[in-house]
Amino acid sequence: MRSSRVSARRGPHRRGGRPYLSFFFRAIGLESLNSLWARFKGYAAEPEPKKKVQQKSFWVALQRCGVHLLPSAISLVLITLNLKGYFIGAELAGRPGQTSQDMALLQIVAKIQELLMVASLTAVVVHRVRHDLISGEGVPFGLVAVGSLFNQLSFFWSPGFLGPISSKAKLNATLVTLVLTCGLLAVTAGPAVAVLLLPRQRTWSAGGSTYWINGTANDLWPSEVGLEHYMPELGTVSTSKASCTSANAYTNALCPAGGYSAILNHLSSTWPTWDEWPAHSGNGILIESPQGQMWRYTLVPAVRGNIALDTAAFAAYGPTAWVASRLGADWYGAIFSTPKDGSAVSRYRFYSTMQSTIKTQVPAVRVVCGDPVILKRGERELAFPWIPEFEFASHLLPDGLWQNAQPRQLHTVTFIDGSLDNRTFTRYPRIFSVDLSNLTNTVATTGILFESPWSDEESRKVSGCVVDARWAQGSVFVEYGKPAQASIDSIPKKISLDDPYLGNDVFFPKSGSWRRINVTHDWFQAVNFPLPSEIRDQNLSNATSIEALIMSLNLPLNDSFQIARVEYAITTYFADALARVGSWRILNVTSPMRNNTITPINYNRLNNFETKILRGKESFQRPQVSNESFTEFQMKQTISGYTYLASATTDFLALAVLFLHLLIALGHTVLILVTKRSSGCWDTLPELLAVAQQSSPSETALHNTAVGIYKLATFRQRARLRVSEIDAEHVELQFDADSHPDNLPKVDVFKEYK
Repeated sequence: MRSSRVSARRGPHRRGGRPYLSFFFRAIGLESLNSLWARFKGYAAEPEPKKKVQQKSFWVALQRCGVHLLPSAISLVLITLNLKGYFIGAELAGRPGQTSQDMALLQIVAKIQELLMVASLTAVVVHRVRHDLISGEGVPFGLVAVGSLFNQLSFFWSPGFLGPISSKAKLNATLVTLVLTCGLLAVTAGPAVAVLLLPRQRTWSAGGSTYWINGTANDLWPSEVGLEHYMPELGTVSTSKASCTSANAYTNALCPAGGYSAILNHLSSTWPTWDEWPAHSGNGILIESPQGQMWRYTLVPAVRGNIALDTAAFAAYGPTAWVASRLGADWYGAIFSTPKDGSAVSRYRFYSTMQSTIKTQVPAVRVVCGDPVILKRGERELAFPWIPEFEFASHLLPDGLWQNAQPRQLHTVTFIDGSLDNRTFTRYPRIFSVDLSNLTNTVATTGILFESPWSDEESRKVSGCVVDARWAQGSVFVEYGKPAQASIDSIPKKISLDDPYLGNDVFFPKSGSWRRINVTHDWFQAVNFPLPSEIRDQNLSNATSIEALIMSLNLPLNDSFQIARVEYAITTYFADALARVGSWRILNVTSPMRNNTITPINYNRLNNFETKILRGKESFQRPQVSNESFTEFQMKQTISGYTYLASATTDFLALAVLFLHLLIALGHTVLILVTKRSSGCWDTLPELLAVAQQSSPSETALHNTAVGIYKLATFRQRARLRVSEIDAEHVELQFDADSHPDNLPKVDVFKEYK
């Protein structure tokens, strides 16, 4: 019974027991499943059946194209993710502390994709080799097994490859080009997939909105700053009862002196002594507004002679700091209002850091004072520093040293009004403004005469200072719940380590983008106001605000060489005062303040506000009055986290590798499906060895090669698959050198052979 059953199975339908997807399994390298199926069905004892070289069937062809399916699908996903972009978040899978494990798993997936791509390319190379062996111009012996060798980089400088492409060989240009291309893809597939599959931490554009501030550009960034650019005196219904000309104007953040208390506290509490240079210079000063009219911000300073060329500072422009902080808070609320539907914006809530940024002009100030000189009563001349408009105030000397302590000097200024010789004796430093507008070879917002405490009744040390204030192109940015900060566009992002001072400088004047600021006498008086009794002690009798700042530095009364500290006090205070220009325009100052809440102007949200601000669309209603009375600002929201997004050169090179593989796989698939002709013969090295073993020995082409091949000429020998002249049901590997190809019949691809 058993033998009869087996005999019956050896008829035309002996392969009826093979799996329905047997050709697919073979194409993807799972031929063992077919063997297991045959064993399960009881066909394990059957001998190898005869086989056709090709099948003409769309279904079979479709199965054999399956080797391209999975790697192409993964490549398409990676290409889409990296071109369109996808934000993941602070953690890859939402599991805290598991990112390293997730990265390891992705590396394994990248390796699997590399192997799948190599298998796909192997199918294409073997298809071409099979075609040339059967019906083409033949294949050089060195390339017969190239389907198993092209993915090894060393193959391309081996004799097996160099022989067939040498000058003495008949070049099979199509096959060689295909092998080179697929070899390049096979070698670069691993790195390319890893580059595109492993997400990286970077910033991500996450929406934003347009907002309008009441006032023109000249209102917000005037060339000459006066008291008219601060909160008007509106009486007791305003957000603060203190007007900008009152004795307690320093309590109103919308006035020039609104940050005075913060500056004074910083100088007096942080630096009780000056035995060492202030190590924290450049790290920032926190400026807060007790009543909330201005969003708190960090003022950035740097001290000349310590870590910078100029004593300079820049501040966050008040109106844009308010807009950035308010809209940033709105964005933060919006990310938790959207449903968790898997959309791009729904993942924004998983950010690592966030930042709301507005391009704007920010105030930048530098102050450079000349060396103190001893003046006696009756002397009227004083030298002021020379400050170029678009250069540093200090320059490199020929010996390579920075000229920090002694900046270039202007010609001597003569005070004809008697303001120098009529000074009275005092034991604390004093400040006086000096009009330098008539000087043409320096940039001066205003001049300041700094007078040290008198050493006796007749003499004291005096220093001439130049204040250079500008509107500089930059940005104001806010992280949620944190103080606003400013940046300036012209500050280099990378500084050579050979330039230690430039590494921490903050004043890089750039032609065209740094506009000079002039100030009125009334503005200076409002900044340098007489100290009211509530913040004045007996040591500050009759002192002004700037004089009190300098006194808070605790400078030795007989030491006039601490001039850089004086520059620091004046610079930070002036920068803060200019940051408050136009701040009142963002608020409805005619409404009383309730529970420390200020009513903003133009804060009219549109419908679907949350969706709009997350997608970067206009989220607020435009002002109904003439647009010429308002200035438009664009808040851009950025977040950080793990993302997929092609941006670097390596990303686009990796995309090119995947695109090229897709083109090759698509071309091969189309060719097979259109012709409906496919084959699975000789696509593994053991099968090539089998046909070589079953072929007649080569007497000429492979002479003396049983124990090795030394000559490139041997690898150039052209091989073909032909029907044996002894057995018409047998296919052999023949060489042109042994038998002319026309002497043996070609293989009938639809006939079954042993």
